[in-house]
Amino acid sequence: MIPAVGRSSRLVAFALVLVAGAGCASGGSENGGSSGGQNAERDGSGAEGGDAGSGSGGRGGAGGLAGTDGGGAPAGIGGGSRGGSGGTAGDGGVAGGAGTGGSAGSGGHAGTGGRAGAGGDAGGAGAKGSGGGGGTAAGGQGGAGAGGAFTCNLVIGNSTTQQWFDGGFLTHAGIDSTRWELFWVAHHYIDSWADPNDSGWSTALDMSHACAKDSTTPDRVIFIVTYSPPYPAETTYETDTTKIVNNIKTKYPGVKRVEIMTLVRSPGNVETACSSKANNEQSIPPAEDQAIAAVAANPTFAGLAFASPPFYVTSCSDFLTDEPQYTTAGATNIANVYGAYYAAHP
Repeated sequence: MIPAVGRSSRLVAFALVLVAGAGCASGGSENGGSSGGQNAERDGSGAEGGDAGSGSGGRGGAGGLAGTDGGGAPAGIGGGSRGGSGGTAGDGGVAGGAGTGGSAGSGGHAGTGGRAGAGGDAGGAGAKGSGGGGGTAAGGQGGAGAGGAFTCNLVIGNSTTQQWFDGGFLTHAGIDSTRWELFWVAHHYIDSWADPNDSGWSTALDMSHACAKDSTTPDRVIFIVTYSPPYPAETTYETDTTKIVNNIKTKYPGVKRVEIMTLVRSPGNVETACSSKANNEQSIPPAEDQAIAAVAANPTFAGLAFASPPFYVTSCSDFLTDEPQYTTAGATNIANVYGAYYAAHP
C-alpha cells in the first residue's frame, strides 16, 4: 500500500519503477528501502536471520522496509513484496522481534533482516537471532590418551618359557613379533638371577630373534620367577626378586615397565590337580605370590614394577606327566593364553 505522502512524487516514482523493469521493483538494491526486494526474503522469512538457526529466527522487521527516503529510490513499492507489509514510511520494521530460531550453535550471524532503509528507524529488527550462540566445539579433548605399544619387549625365563614363546606366541593374532625377544636359561632360578654378574644375564637371544628396534634397550621387561623345590620362605623370594628388579634397572636404563610373572599354574593352582607327585612344580606356592606382590608395592619401584596376573593351563593334558614342561599341543595352548593377554596389553 502506498502511504499518502506526496501523491505526485509517488506517481513519478512509480513510473520510474515501471521503466526500470520488474527486476528493480524492490525499491533498488542499494537504497534504504531496498530490503523489500532482494532482501525481502532475508528479512521477512528469517531464514537468514541468524545464519544459525534453522528456525524462524529473526523475521527481521516485518515491515519497515519502506523508508520514505531510500536514497533517491522510491520508498519501497516492492517493499510490500515480503518485507514490511504495512509499515507507514519509516515506521515499518516494528523490530521484527529477535529470531527465536537459531537452535544451538550454528548461527551467530543473526538478524541481517530488518535493515530498515535509510530513512526508517525500523532497523531494530532481527536483533541477533537468539539461537546463534556460536557453536561450542565439542570433543576438544581428543587424542589425550592412546598410548601405543612398547617398542621392545624382552622376556627372561626358563625352558618352559621358551616352549610357549616359540610355540605360537609370536604368530598369535595381535602380537607384533618385531617387538618381542627372549632369552632363557634352563634350571636357572632367582637365587642366580639375583647376582648382577651371573652368566645368565649375558645369554644370547632365543633363535637370534631380536626386536626390530631398540633390541639392546628394551622398554618393557617380563621376568619369570622360578625356584627349585623345596620352596623357600617369602622373605627369600622377596629379597632375590628385589635384586633382580634392580639388576634390570641397571642393565636396561631405558626400561619403563618390569612385569614379574610366575610359571603357568595347574587348574585352581592346586598342587595335585594334575599330578600326585610331590614338588611337581605345576602349582605356585603362596610365598612366591606374596613376595611378588610385595616387590611390586615397593615404593622404590613405584610406576616401574608390576605383578602379572596368574595364568593357568587350559587342561592338565597341557603338562607332561608329573612335570612343569608342556606337551607340543600344550605349548601351543599356553602360547595362545599369553598371546591373548599381550595382544590386549601390547
